[in-house]
Amino acid sequence: MKKSFMSRIPIQWMPVQLMVALFVLGLVFAGAAKADSVLAVDLNGARSIGLKAAANDVIVGKPAVADVSLQAPDHLVVIGKQAGRTRVIAMDSAQKVLFNQIVVVVAGDEGLVTVTGPRKGNIVQNDYACTTHCSAIPGGSAPAQPSAP
Repeated sequence: MKKSFMSRIPIQWMPVQLMVALFVLGLVFAGAAKADSVLAVDLNGARSIGLKAAANDVIVGKPAVADVSLQAPDHLVVIGKQAGRTRVIAMDSAQKVLFNQIVVVVAGDEGLVTVTGPRKGNIVQNDYACTTHCSAIPGGSAPAQPSAP
């Protein structure tokens, strides 16, 4: 009968090998998450980005989706123009990449919840501002619009 690989490893070394394997996997997945990180920008909203050095060139992959305003040599603002996805790259005068990130413009209000339901014989909408808890937005109630057939 053949012995498995695991049967040749002393038992006292297994926790060490498991910790090393988990550490290596953590590094691999942390690097992948950093490389694929996404900057979410609300439609018609803006996000402020600080850079480590002065930017000389700023490139937007799809200018119809997002615009970039250079507020200072080391500070840019990404503005969401249309729902979609693009890439923004900022480089210094030596063409060293200072910022390289996917930007997703979302056409929703993050943290806004609208509840539609019956009240006193009518269908109404109530708006709530939510983080970990929700609070009703004063004046956020309106009659619901009938849906088209």
